[in-house]
Order: sequence, then C-alpha cells, then structure tokens
Amino acid sequence: MLSPKMTYAQWLTEWREVYKKPRLSPNSLWNLDILVRKHIPDFIKEMPLDQISAFEIQKALNMIEFSRTREGVFMIYGETFRRLYGLGVLPRNPMDMVDKIKHARHPGKALSHEELAAFLSAINQSNCRRLFLFYLYTGARRSEAVRLQWRHIDFDAETLLIPGTKTEQSYRTIPLFPPLRSLLSEIPRKDDFVFHVTADYATREFKRLCPAHHLHDLRHTFATRCLECGISIKVVQKWLGHSRLDTTASIYTHVQDTFVKAEAQKFKLY
Repeated sequence: MLSPKMTYAQWLTEWREVYKKPRLSPNSLWNLDILVRKHIPDFIKEMPLDQISAFEIQKALNMIEFSRTREGVFMIYGETFRRLYGLGVLPRNPMDMVDKIKHARHPGKALSHEELAAFLSAINQSNCRRLFLFYLYTGARRSEAVRLQWRHIDFDAETLLIPGTKTEQSYRTIPLFPPLRSLLSEIPRKDDFVFHVTADYATREFKRLCPAHHLHDLRHTFATRCLECGISIKVVQKWLGHSRLDTTASIYTHVQDTFVKAEAQKFKLY
C-alpha cells in the first residue's frame, strides 16, 4: 500500500512497474532506468516521500551537468510527484515550487569538409574514435549507437538494425556501407554491446575535440553528405528514421537549396 513514509526509491519502483513498463518500449524503459540510476541521487532516493522538499529536488537537479539530461530527470520528478498528489498520498506537490527546466534545442549544423577533416585527425587518439565514426557512417542518434548490440548486425545480409528511440519508423535497417562494415569488423567483441561508452561521456569527449559543434551534428553531417552525393531524400529519410518526409526536408533545406542552384547552372534553352 502506498504511504507517505515509503522512500522515493520504493515509489520509483512502483511507479515504473505500474505506470511506465506497460506503456514504454524496451528502449525507452532502458533510457528511463539510466536517468533514475545515474541522475537521481541517493539522498533523494532514501528520503521518505513526505520529507522531500522542493529545495532538495532543485538542489539535485542543479547537480546535473547537461541541460538535456536535466530536463529528462525534471520530467521524472514531475510525473512521480504529480501521481503522488493525485492519488492522495501527499497533500501537496513539491514540484510546484521547482524551477521549470527546458533544454534549449538548437538547429543542427553539419561539419564542413574542412571541419570534418580536422575532426577525423583529432579523433585518432580518442577512445571514442570508433563510436564517432559510427555516427558519421550511420546518422544514428546519440543513444541509439551506445545501445547497439552485435545481434543488430547481419554481416551476411550486409544490413544493420538501428534500435530507434523515437517513433516506430526510427527502428530501422540501413545498409552496411563498405567503410561501416570495415569499422564494425575491427571492433573486438567483449559482450552483447558493440560500444562501451556512455552517452554523456561521448558528449564530453566530442565537445573536447570539436568545441564548435554538438555531437548530434555528426548525424547532420551524415545526412548532408548523403544528399550531397545525390542520394534521394526519401532514402535519407528512411535511413535517419524520420516518420515524415517533411521533417527531413525542413532540416536539410540548405542542402537542397545548394543543389537547386547548382542544377540551375546546367539549364540551356538550346
């Protein structure tokens, strides 16, 4: 039975099993568990529910380095305490006095050819080198790559299954391009997972090597190079896992505009 004296950790377990597990995909549940395990501190988890104040929650949120992660944890606190208040377990919702957190999402920008050459040189001594190349060869999202398992790779069929995290379409299959096949073939198999780097560590390492860009820009670089090579935007949409073609088109309008201008130079009346 729910009680205001149970710890937040106990409530998190109940909330996960009753409200999240039946609705979330395995990938989304995996993401949720990572946020809870790594970014909700023990001093919050061990407190009785009726002793957790807005101040304690704010302090815990301020400890999280990245705004994107902070936003995700804020949503967990928000939903768990909203449930407690709605169920009558708590007479108040401490989240009412916690500053709302919103991660500022910036339009991505592909690395230029010069920037890419410099980046490829810089990653030679990084333990994230193979992971960064994987992003460039696949356009995978940050979390999709770190969750990749060997069972997702079919060397015989020359295909790679990307375990998507967004829509149904984001769970997708792409070809094992020759450089991608070569990259994956050189990675030693330690366990089920291909890469053994956390998403947060990959972000920090990328920012150290390429401070003018965000890690997600490697996804934009992949898509931009595809379009520059003349690959159909419909195919690029499928490889990126966008559910709508206009999503792909709107993000990469600048590339399309460049192609249009180049094609216009070919026009001759006679």
